[in-house]
Order: sequence, then C-alpha cells, then structure tokens
Amino acid sequence: MTPAFLFVMSRHDISDEKWAVIGSMLEKKRTETRGRKRKDDRLMFNDILWILKTGAPWRDLPAEFGPWNTVHKRFLEWTRLEVWDDILRMLSIKADRDALIIDATFVRVHQHATGAKGGTFDRKSDVHEAD
Repeated sequence: MTPAFLFVMSRHDISDEKWAVIGSMLEKKRTETRGRKRKDDRLMFNDILWILKTGAPWRDLPAEFGPWNTVHKRFLEWTRLEVWDDILRMLSIKADRDALIIDATFVRVHQHATGAKGGTFDRKSDVHEAD
C-alpha cells in the first residue's frame, strides 16, 4: 500500500489539466529502454519543474524526488528529442493572448524619467570627518 503523503500535490507540480496536454507528447517521444522499469514521466516532469522553478543545482534535488542523476538524464533525453521545443511550440499556439505579461525587459523609459525624484542634490553623509 502506498503512503497517502505521496499523493499530495506540491505547488511545483503540474496540474492534471496541463498534464493531459503535455503527457501525451512525452509518450510519443519515448525511446527504447532496457534494464530497469522506466520511472513515471509525470514524476520526472515534476522533478524537472522543481529544478527549473527553484534554480537549484541538480545535485540539490531533494531526496524524496529520487536520484538527481536519473532526473538529469531524463531532462537531457527530452532535450535531445526536442520535447521542450515541441511543448513550447504547442503551448504558444494555444496561448491566451489576453494573458500576455510585459516585464521590464520590454519597457523603455523616457530619458528624463530615469533620475531619482527631485533631481540631483548633495546629500550629507553619515560619516563624520576626523578632527
């Protein structure tokens, strides 16, 4: 019997709705496997999401996710098979154009708006001069 805590969804895990779309793409790209039974694609995908969202090094993957090198190998396999490109292409086709986000890399400020409020002036330093 599997413990109940294994089914708790983390905030980094992919939702069922999104997995329904992406999961089928991963199954089509499956390569021949020999030896041990292949780890579940969804678990591997969630592990990779954790790494991508946290920015942690592969070796810092928490133990409950399994061996970091297994997750890293799956990431490299999906990269080689262009899975990430296919997912991005498919998601961009189905993107909600009303939900686009503009961040600071796309916004240009007028040259006069780059200074601090009130312009430039001399500020007194908190450092006291020696007598």
